[in-house]
Amino acid sequence: MGYHVSIVNTKKNTGTKKILNNLNELEIVLEKFNFYRTSTNKDEIIFTNNENDDFTLFYKNCELLAITTNDQLIDKMVEISTFMNDGSRARGEQGETFKTSNEVYFHKDDTSMIDDSDPTGLWGRRWNEFGGFAIMIILSIVLYLTKKYMEF
Repeated sequence: MGYHVSIVNTKKNTGTKKILNNLNELEIVLEKFNFYRTSTNKDEIIFTNNENDDFTLFYKNCELLAITTNDQLIDKMVEISTFMNDGSRARGEQGETFKTSNEVYFHKDDTSMIDDSDPTGLWGRRWNEFGGFAIMIILSIVLYLTKKYMEF
């Protein structure tokens, strides 16, 4: 099962044209990264990479989507969004924005995507990062107090 990564642009209209809103400009940018239109149907346009057949992007609703776990493709999407220089960025399905395939942050425009009740959401990830440490501290305190109590 793949992971959804999209190139999106949530920037408010500041006078800068969004490349994702203009298919002709988008195709020019994608060609610089060796992506070419290979298929069009009524719902989406498919772009594939000439250098790597596994690199496929789907264009729909002014977003470029990849269903992948491939770090190289995620890095390529970060490069494309940076090249656009219009506020576009590569965003994962959990609302994280990629700086690289291994480095992410949460963009202020995507905070509504983060569900705190979801164990994979922001607080769930914090628990996964620090929960074991907290349990270790609590157990240490309990053991210490038990030992003290047993000395009496």
